[in-house]
Amino acid sequence: MKKYAFVLGRNTALSVAEILEVLKREQQEFRIISFSKEVLILEATGIGADFIRGLGGTIKIAEIFGEAAGLSEVLPAISDYLKKQVSDRDKKYHLGLSIYRLAGGKKTGEKLFRGLKSVYINLKNEFKGEGYKLAFTQIKGRSLNSASVLKNKLIGESGAEICLIAGKNKIFLARTVNVQDVDFYSKIDFGRPVRDVISGTTPPKLAMIMVNLAGKSKDSVFLDPFCGSGTYLQAMKLLGYEKIYGTDKSEKAISDSEKNMDWLAHEFALDISSVNIFQADTRELSRKIDGKVDAVVAEGYLGPPLRKEATETEIHEISTELLSLYKEALAEIKKIIAENARIVLALPIFYSKGKKHFLDIEPILDRAGYKIVDLFEGAGDFSEEEVSRRGTFIYSRPDQRVFREILVLEKI
Repeated sequence: MKKYAFVLGRNTALSVAEILEVLKREQQEFRIISFSKEVLILEATGIGADFIRGLGGTIKIAEIFGEAAGLSEVLPAISDYLKKQVSDRDKKYHLGLSIYRLAGGKKTGEKLFRGLKSVYINLKNEFKGEGYKLAFTQIKGRSLNSASVLKNKLIGESGAEICLIAGKNKIFLARTVNVQDVDFYSKIDFGRPVRDVISGTTPPKLAMIMVNLAGKSKDSVFLDPFCGSGTYLQAMKLLGYEKIYGTDKSEKAISDSEKNMDWLAHEFALDISSVNIFQADTRELSRKIDGKVDAVVAEGYLGPPLRKEATETEIHEISTELLSLYKEALAEIKKIIAENARIVLALPIFYSKGKKHFLDIEPILDRAGYKIVDLFEGAGDFSEEEVSRRGTFIYSRPDQRVFREILVLEKI
């Protein structure tokens, strides 16, 4: 097995959970070595440059080629590695350096950052003296973003980004093998013909993560019973799932989903003939869908748009309405799912006066015969800003009044 570094997205817990579920789904052996809010280090088999294309919560993947005990060992290790990579001294070779920190690696990371300039200068002088044409990518902070890596040709034969990952007692040296395609995500979000900003739009990266959290093989049957404008349906199709149902009680939502899926098929040359989109209330699903569903991935109604911070009275009224909706929906969904099915559901968290208000969904889950799944199996602890006390994920963006709670459920 080889060692890899996954540079994580904004929500560490979701990013780590997604990576582990995809590795399990692909039946790859792996072992977690360490992780922080910035990066996950693990050993695995079969991870190639294209692995990142199926991940919504990973910014970069780098293959670890060495370790150093301190800054004095970093320079010769990078130098030796690069000289093996540069095949043609007459051609310009592009180089970028990024620093990430593991748990306990704050002090080491700070020392690395302070010494980064001297590493650049020494590498430049050494390579120039030996006849190499080395071009350095300027950096403002500790790390290069995905766009900079691509723009400066730091992937492939003409260049490299070296990631210095600082732990408490060692520094991992890794070469970036691929980065997240930000243009792709922008296209499937802002480029599609319909975006329902009034009802709310799920970020495509989050939709991709949630579909992956279902952990199902590509021949599985998927359902989004609140399909809206089709964001989750897009993610399912882009990840290679064929048997897909999309339902919604709104006629407009069905029309929006159909338009967006037709656009997706045209833009990415996809066959969507097995994607079945139709109008249906969640209380009627068992009469509309033949056979069993292996995975349900959806974001239900999050409540009315809030122009200002909701009062506790308003939150109580909205929550009561939503709990009634989800009680009926989960009871009906249970009739059509397979025994080993998994439900990945986004619920609202109302944020008011510095406090999170969760829906009291657990009694409903107990009566309906569902359990919340712990995806980490001892992989580590996360802050209560990312994982709730009941083992669900918290997804938020700045200035939001309503957060998302991501639940992963299975039948009891």
